[in-house]
Amino acid sequence: MSDFKVCIGVPFTTWNELVEGSVEGCLSLDYNNFFIVLAPNEGVLIPEKYLNDNRVIIAPTKSSAIAVKRNTAIKKCDGDFYACIDSDAYPAKDWLTNTIKAFGKSDLIYAVGGPNISPEYQSLKKRAVANALKSFLVGGPRVFAKMISSDRFVDDLQTCNLIFKKEAILKTGGFDESFITAEDTDICEKIRKFGKKIYFAKDVVVYHHNRSLWFPFIKQKIVFGYAVLPFIKKHFSFGKVFIFLPFIFIFYALFGWLVVFLSKTLFYFWASSLIFYLLVALVEARRWSQSAREVTLTFFAILIGNIAPGIGTLLSLMGAKINFSRFYKNYES
Repeated sequence: MSDFKVCIGVPFTTWNELVEGSVEGCLSLDYNNFFIVLAPNEGVLIPEKYLNDNRVIIAPTKSSAIAVKRNTAIKKCDGDFYACIDSDAYPAKDWLTNTIKAFGKSDLIYAVGGPNISPEYQSLKKRAVANALKSFLVGGPRVFAKMISSDRFVDDLQTCNLIFKKEAILKTGGFDESFITAEDTDICEKIRKFGKKIYFAKDVVVYHHNRSLWFPFIKQKIVFGYAVLPFIKKHFSFGKVFIFLPFIFIFYALFGWLVVFLSKTLFYFWASSLIFYLLVALVEARRWSQSAREVTLTFFAILIGNIAPGIGTLLSLMGAKINFSRFYKNYES
């Protein structure tokens, strides 16, 4: 299995304890034939022990954009596979071993990923976010990836845990550097257009840290929502209209009451639908919480997970400019 050489790209802006955990996790893999490309911002100091490790290559970037960093790492890669992981995630020891096995299932498979599971947190706020991400209200079509679920072919996976064949990178041209985020969905779209497949394997596991309530999680979801418009412009289809749902929801919640001027029946329907949504959110919060103490915060995390992306999409439509290198960080608490 280790005859195949794997390049692991780790993009980040500044060195912090989450990045160190990611690198240490990669260096501890039970797979032998790999190397790591660290893609920090220019001028970031890297601990000397990694500079002296022949498995580690440093590839600084002027841009903080995630797609630029992933492409920079790819350019340093001469392996058979290119593995993506986020700087706030670390892999299970058998991550690459199980990945190579999954690729062996079919020649049509161009990308393999697996669960990105939240670590066990002591922090109640982080547990609440982890709980919310398991709910279909927040996770949407990708919710299966937040837990150990069955192997399957999928439409797309996140680059916090996604490994590509070299041919996939060559055919697609790598990541679209105009994307602030959603670069993973974009490249998966391109793979599928070539008639190739993306495979979710339940034993290809990484542990992905969550942002904490309140502002770190809010800002993360705003950024996700901001990326909706450019993605839809490039890959429009009616099957993807669901990614506009948070945007539609905030308008529905804020202005739906105006139907009272048309019909009291419509107003009662609007009010009842919002109450129904809140009840579903409460049920989901209770379902995924491990203790009664978590339920309230999980409930609010679900609301944020639905509302904040809509705000991001609205800001994008208004042409608002955001300094994402300062606004969106992986190590806020």
